[in-house]
Amino acid sequence: DLNRRITYKLRGGLSLEYFRNKADQGQQASSDIDEETWRIQPSLRYDITNDLACEGSYRYRRWDDHVAELDTGQNMVYLRFIWQYPIPH
Repeated sequence: DLNRRITYKLRGGLSLEYFRNKADQGQQASSDIDEETWRIQPSLRYDITNDLACEGSYRYRRWDDHVAELDTGQNMVYLRFIWQYPIPH
């Protein structure tokens, strides 16, 4: 994960993930498994106040099943509002 403050109120982030799942039938699985999953997720967060922020992100996921010869892509968009309960000093 990579997170950076761009300005005082704006932050950017980037997450990259890779997973490999492989097993032969009879080892640890009832059938052969050979899968790869890739994910990338950039994001931006803007602090509206000290207690309220808005965050937007996009996620792309690709899943390849080499045994079944299937590959799938998935696109997701997120918009979150984050409120932190103010702690009195």
